[in-house]
Amino acid sequence: MNVLVVKTCRFLNEQLVAKQRSDASRGVYVFSDMNPYVGHQNPLKEGQELFRKGLLSEAVLALEAEVMKNPENAEGWRLLGITHAENDDDQQAIAAMMRAQEADPTNLEVLLALGVSHTNELEQTAALKYLYGWLRHHPKYGTLAPPELANSLYYADVARLFNEAAQMSPEDADVHIVLGV
Repeated sequence: MNVLVVKTCRFLNEQLVAKQRSDASRGVYVFSDMNPYVGHQNPLKEGQELFRKGLLSEAVLALEAEVMKNPENAEGWRLLGITHAENDDDQQAIAAMMRAQEADPTNLEVLLALGVSHTNELEQTAALKYLYGWLRHHPKYGTLAPPELANSLYYADVARLFNEAAQMSPEDADVHIVLGV
């Protein structure tokens, strides 16, 4: 019996260590190998053009070259995140968007995209945090989201706030997107 308890404790400890390692690596962007756009004169513009053409994998490479060249470029990171999200790679989208948010913490498009990607990954707490942040930083809806609520977010509270925003501005597509998500 004691051997079973010891083995179970070891297993649970190993699982905990593995989860902590996994959580620590979340949000770390993993660049592609062999990027032909490194050294390109204007990789951001090239990435935007490739995205418009629907060549998402190529757009990712060009946008990665952009953020390697200009690591503080919030727009480059945002576009890279959007491209990954469009390509159904929410983990990479989240990692890129987190870098965009570091460079520009109140960017509404980034906050909204982070909320959506975390929802897609079934990470409700993180999704609520970013969607609430979108409300707080929005010039029209900021008054709906009191700062003291930020530390204890519940789905019902955030849904109520977005419903209030929808009543304020029924024409705002972003609010309806969040309600749909």
